[in-house]
Amino acid sequence: MFWMKLRALVITGVLSLTLTPMAVADWQAVGHWDEIRDQTRSAYFTNDGEFQPAHLRSNSALFLAMFSAMNAVDGRYSPYHEDLEAIPGADAELSGHAAAASVIMMMYPEANSEAIQAALDAAMNNADETTRIASLAAGEAAATAAFVSANATIGDVPPYRPFTVAGRWVPTTPPVFRGGLGHRPFLTDAPNNLAPPGPPALDSEQWEIDFNEVREIGREDSNLRTDEQSYEARFWIRKDWEPLVMQLAERREWSMFEAARAYALIAVATSDAGLATGWAKDHFQFWRPETAIRNADLDGLDDTEIEASWEPYLTSPPHPEYPCAHCSYGAAVSATLEGLFDLEDGETLNVYAVDSPDEIQAISDFGEFSRRMSMSRLYGGVHYRTSNDHADEIGRQAAELALERFGAPIE
Repeated sequence: MFWMKLRALVITGVLSLTLTPMAVADWQAVGHWDEIRDQTRSAYFTNDGEFQPAHLRSNSALFLAMFSAMNAVDGRYSPYHEDLEAIPGADAELSGHAAAASVIMMMYPEANSEAIQAALDAAMNNADETTRIASLAAGEAAATAAFVSANATIGDVPPYRPFTVAGRWVPTTPPVFRGGLGHRPFLTDAPNNLAPPGPPALDSEQWEIDFNEVREIGREDSNLRTDEQSYEARFWIRKDWEPLVMQLAERREWSMFEAARAYALIAVATSDAGLATGWAKDHFQFWRPETAIRNADLDGLDDTEIEASWEPYLTSPPHPEYPCAHCSYGAAVSATLEGLFDLEDGETLNVYAVDSPDEIQAISDFGEFSRRMSMSRLYGGVHYRTSNDHADEIGRQAAELALERFGAPIE
């Protein structure tokens, strides 16, 4: 069995203790395993490892495996995998470590790095043999279930067909999000279960409002956009949710179990929000402000003026506009955190990207994360307000499903 291999790694021991979870606080162990996952992923693809669907959401698989393993032993929250049962003698935290090692090995079988072995050995170091074996088995069961969920697909993705008219050139490179269109979501049967209603009709008043708003505030040389709004457009291009959870965990001295729960819920919610957003982009194929404004004579309206040289403040992403991916992501993060925690009076959290922690902005409530991220895309001239609002609903629905589906405290 797979857990026999893990057991052998623990018993034989490894001298290298690089990135050892035992050297960090309990709550940091989850992020530590994510570092190992990321390093293993890089090594795997550097060595031409074979791609599989789970690789596009490998962090979700990791966090879900760790939470599920510990929850099967502890039974504190509603489970995601209802058929996982506690294995007699297993320790909750050791099962979480074993699940992390297991699922990383399952996803990247050709990159069995020393870091995985060293981390697992260090975590199991003080456990007796009976507890080790039971915890390894519990971890493998949870890892297998999480890997299957992350690797699940719903069928072949239809071929990409660039829209054009006879004889007219258009870009032929498929948008990046199409790689995930065939994935089965974690929380619903298909991505379009969270689909938005669609962009406003081009003969509607809402379209005129959206068009003219972004034309003025989102243009490169806007007189309406303030310096602060320009900074917001640049700052929120790529900001991560992990630092928010890390700050909460440190201040409240979370256990490894509590951290794994938060990581798993947010990762699953953002993943499903992303799948729904990608499905909608592919389905509606709505034009970016840059395209619409330069071709405003095509919509048949007098109040949407053509401006053939219009430039957005930010570079337009090379995929359809509707709905806003930043916005659905931000809303999924905000709504999940709102459902889990309360900030204390006067408490703030620092927002930054993991790979650029020197540029920081503070938020005073979870909703501010999504609000500012959404508005930044309007200031940047790459999204319309309706797209932002509809994407916000996608993220909030995904968060609600995650909170309902698993992770709720059991009375």
